Amino acid sequence: MKNIFLLAAMLLAIHNYAQTNANPDTRPIIDITGYAEMDVIPDEIYLRIVLREYMDNKVKVSIAQMEQDMVTRLKSAGLNVADLVMSDASGTYVRVRWNEKDLLTSKDYSLKVATAEQAGKVFQALEDVKHVQVSIARVWHSKMEELKADVHKKAIRNAKEKATYLLAELNKKCGDPVYITETTVNKTANLNGLDANFGNVRYLQSSDYSGDKLGLSSATIQFEKMKITYSLSVSFLIV
Repeated sequence: MKNIFLLAAMLLAIHNYAQTNANPDTRPIIDITGYAEMDVIPDEIYLRIVLREYMDNKVKVSIAQMEQDMVTRLKSAGLNVADLVMSDASGTYVRVRWNEKDLLTSKDYSLKVATAEQAGKVFQALEDVKHVQVSIARVWHSKMEELKADVHKKAIRNAKEKATYLLAELNKKCGDPVYITETTVNKTANLNGLDANFGNVRYLQSSDYSGDKLGLSSATIQFEKMKITYSLSVSFLIV
């Protein structure tokens, strides 16, 4: 019985295929590719801050001391420490005397800021702290999905505008869309491949910023724009 049902389904599929090919869509259409792009300045910058305990004249400077110093510095710089969270922790044993070892702890933190200026303040606030590393982990935009949707709309409008002016040269008009196929889905450039230390940034000379100890060479941070691109193929009726 199962084989009979399977055979019937196959015969129905073959019949539908034959009917489709026997009656192809002969309506006149025009195939157009629509494209749109948008440059966006990131408003979510995630900084990675790493603190490592160290020995100062055989006296351990603890993570607790370093944390307190970090928080004080960030607050003094006008930054919101509520956006500072710990993301990882580890420890390493080191020899402090010939017969004695001690555990030195390191902690990773993530701090989210909204602007390149705020990111620069973090680097500046922590630039002279021993055994601290600051880097840019990633950048993003808080309304990325809305921005992508806007680019999608612009791409399909672009396709219709192209079809309209091309057909106008032939004294024809653009009708309803028949087929729509995505060719590029949510492509966003300048989000990955961040520099090992500072991410997707450009450095502009400025006399009011000093970051020599972080390798900034008296520079302020300005982020490159993220580029959102989208393309699709649309077949319109010719009327």
